[in-house]
Amino acid sequence: ELFLGDNKEEVHHSMLYPLFHGTWVDRMTINRYCLKDAKLPLRITMKELIITNSVEMCRTVGVPFCWLTERGQQAKTRSIFMRNAGPAGFCVPTKPPKRTPYTGAIVLTPTPGFYTVPIVVLDFVSLYPSIMQAYNLCYSTFFWLKDAQRLGLRYPEDYVIPPGAEGSHGFVKPHIRRGLLPAILADILTRRKLAKTDMANAKKAGNTQLAEIMDGRQLALKITANSVYGYTSADQLPLTYIAAAVT
Repeated sequence: ELFLGDNKEEVHHSMLYPLFHGTWVDRMTINRYCLKDAKLPLRITMKELIITNSVEMCRTVGVPFCWLTERGQQAKTRSIFMRNAGPAGFCVPTKPPKRTPYTGAIVLTPTPGFYTVPIVVLDFVSLYPSIMQAYNLCYSTFFWLKDAQRLGLRYPEDYVIPPGAEGSHGFVKPHIRRGLLPAILADILTRRKLAKTDMANAKKAGNTQLAEIMDGRQLALKITANSVYGYTSADQLPLTYIAAAVT
């Protein structure tokens, strides 16, 4: 009713057997009841673009359709990571390193009350992916500061040290090595902008079906980009120094 403005046929389950053993008119009531029960989920699926969005997610991350329900977000992120690692000349470890704890994002305590003046709310576009790109945060750019001299790295020309990592580790800048994760994120976000442009053009042209497909694509790309940060602190390939640098 929420999604369609429609509802099931009002037939209580206790009435099904009596109706079946009644007249043909009674059995038609069961027929309508069952037919509508089958149609309503299909209508919700079509209206909410569940199939379209799922297909676009599969195309984005390169996984089978069944993985969207049988596997978690890590599997999808690892898939797109693997697709890009090989061509870029990287090998991905099969045995995950030990996961170390880290401090998550800062959450400020709200000040509740009734405000009589306008409140300005600021937001970033793709905040975590943007941070990872800006500071070249990646498995492939991480190094221990004790190795800086041996690697011929000079500070601050060649690397950045995230807050709280003084004397511990850093990340080299793109002129030394462009990180794989920032490159993946740049590609995803660029393709998302194109999808949103295509969606707007399709709407102007009155092509509703194409607009819906492009909307599904940009949503899949957005979810994928936002999940890359979480992957760096998850079980499969944790390097929580990356996640800590982001937060």
